[in-house]
Amino acid sequence: MKVVLALLVRDEADVLDDHLAFHLDAGVDLVVATDHRSADGTTEVLESYARESHVHLIRERADRIRQSEWMTRMARLAAD
Repeated sequence: MKVVLALLVRDEADVLDDHLAFHLDAGVDLVVATDHRSADGTTEVLESYARESHVHLIRERADRIRQSEWMTRMARLAAD
């Protein structure tokens, strides 16, 4: 069994690296992350973890947040 964390973020660069490191150290195998129009370095943090295959990164550019749709998509990816 694998443990997958679904994460929806926007402009979380100040805490994201510590958050990811904590959960990966605690046993999370993969993070499926949706980044919604971040402009503060969040995307770059996620990309660095994606390069190491710890994060599956989805970039959302939609004007409005569609949380239930995006969380469902991440849950389906995690199930696969």
